[in-house]
Amino acid sequence: MRWIRFALVFAILSVTCMELKGQRTQPPNIPLSDFIPFHFGYSVGYTFGNFSIQTNNPEINATVVGPIFGFELQLLANKRINKNLTFRILPGIGFVSRSIEMDNLLSGESDVKLDLTSIFIGSPILFKYKSDRLGNVGPYLIAGVNPRWDLAAGIRKQGLKWDKALTGFNQYVEVGTGVDFFFPTARMGLEFKYSVGLLNDKLSNIEDALVTGTLGPYAEYIDRLIPSIFIISLIVEQ
Repeated sequence: MRWIRFALVFAILSVTCMELKGQRTQPPNIPLSDFIPFHFGYSVGYTFGNFSIQTNNPEINATVVGPIFGFELQLLANKRINKNLTFRILPGIGFVSRSIEMDNLLSGESDVKLDLTSIFIGSPILFKYKSDRLGNVGPYLIAGVNPRWDLAAGIRKQGLKWDKALTGFNQYVEVGTGVDFFFPTARMGLEFKYSVGLLNDKLSNIEDALVTGTLGPYAEYIDRLIPSIFIISLIVEQ
């Protein structure tokens, strides 16, 4: 996938950058930053949403075709556990739009295209394991869970009305990597995370949507939607 190649290039560049930093002798910025019990800040993220789709009819193929992008804004509270391990919570709001195209394999025609929109309220609960600082750079790994409540969960109609097609809640697991950059007055992190839902995102009871007809064969032929989101975040901490 494109984002995997991007993350590998990022990792190689980060290692190269750290080696160059290690060759220079310079006083580190904000040297006591890693020893402060609490850090606060915020995160701005760009998201790429996707679905793993399971259909119940071999003649129907359903794929995510886009748009798949969105954004995420979060506050950050970070608690130091020891020298290399911290605990963080990031309550915030996010938006992602995903389009599903359903094709009839026998006729070769596209039956329907649905634009599914989600507005999330979530609070990632994560552990961050970081290496020792190399000058003013510090790579790290991150993992945890993210309960997300979807305030939209469906297809937007005229005005603010929605045809509800997705569940209102899903539990996500998140893993990722990043690099902290220490500046004279603050630290900034560039982070890459992969977030995957553990539950079926398709609403099981959508009779009302069937009456309106806007969901069409989506309701009949799709059994499971497992959501996933790739997130690129810029994190600023005190």
